[in-house]
Amino acid sequence: AMVDVEGGKINEPAPDEGKLYVSERAKNIFAAHHRFQLSTYNRLPDGRDDMTAIHSDPSEPITGLMDPETCNVILQLHPENRSHAHHLENITRLASSALVAGHIDPPPLIPIFSRVGLMPPVV
Repeated sequence: AMVDVEGGKINEPAPDEGKLYVSERAKNIFAAHHRFQLSTYNRLPDGRDDMTAIHSDPSEPITGLMDPETCNVILQLHPENRSHAHHLENITRLASSALVAGHIDPPPLIPIFSRVGLMPPVV
């Protein structure tokens, strides 16, 4: 699920329907794992996401940690890394990008998790 940083409506169930909002799911993932992987996406002028322009290199993902005491999220960005530089550029232009946080399992394991139906949580 993606969160619109420009304040658009998010089609989410009401909490009394027994499901959590995107922000609550993300908070639960961070709280449970204290780590995440970051992907950034180009944003088209009309507000749609350009899924063909994902600035995320599976072999060199950006990882991060969450400090459980302060709840601050810490990104581990290395500007000299070309993939990380693309992420950093998108992050500094939040109006034209979106961020997705999720698991940090090695990319070769993802097809295996998918086949056995044990995909880790992603928001």
